[in-house]
Amino acid sequence: MNTRIKKLLEAHLNLEHTNYREIKNLCVLHDDQSPLEPVIIRKAKALALLLDETKTVILQNELIVGLRTVYGPLETGQNVFGSFDFELPVHPATNHCLRYFPRYLTDLEREKLESVGLNEGYAIAHIPFGGQRILAHGYGGLQDWARERLKALNKSLEIPDTSSKAAFLQAVIIIFEAATRFVLRHGLEADRLAHSSPDTQRQAELLRIAATCRWIATQPPRNFYEAVQLFWFTC
Repeated sequence: MNTRIKKLLEAHLNLEHTNYREIKNLCVLHDDQSPLEPVIIRKAKALALLLDETKTVILQNELIVGLRTVYGPLETGQNVFGSFDFELPVHPATNHCLRYFPRYLTDLEREKLESVGLNEGYAIAHIPFGGQRILAHGYGGLQDWARERLKALNKSLEIPDTSSKAAFLQAVIIIFEAATRFVLRHGLEADRLAHSSPDTQRQAELLRIAATCRWIATQPPRNFYEAVQLFWFTC
């Protein structure tokens, strides 16, 4: 274990990353009089909002960047994991809910979802399916694919169930546009830190991070380092 890894491990065990946590109560629903968009589009907008509201943080010694900072507020009697059957203290205490996703469902939709043991932010794994497509095509390539498919769909009247297919493609575009913004913000932050760093080695590392983020914001990775960074942003 080299010195950098030891320092990063120590920082993690000391929970230094928790100093950047923010409690927010985010929602993409409009007033009750507004017509509801398809659920998949609302969920995409919720993820986009979460990414846009996430503070851009690059910790000392990091070479792979990207930190979750936005958490939801706890309800009365709720613990940090969002359920009520056990307690797990978090240091420093921030009264946040670890399982958090912006509100995008109506009360009735949430009740139906919770009746089968799911919630608005439910995911089946930390590592999403289709990661190989992101590494092969990049965020920009998948955005272009979705736009082309949506354009073709809008021109065709013979494809069944065009509305649900169009909603899916619109959701893909919304998510990858937000992911691109998220990555580019990290590039800007790395540039800012590089120009204020008195350490020439760290300055070079930050400039590399900035260049990497600018590239993988839209393009597929060209080497292992870029692939790891893109995979981390995605997961």
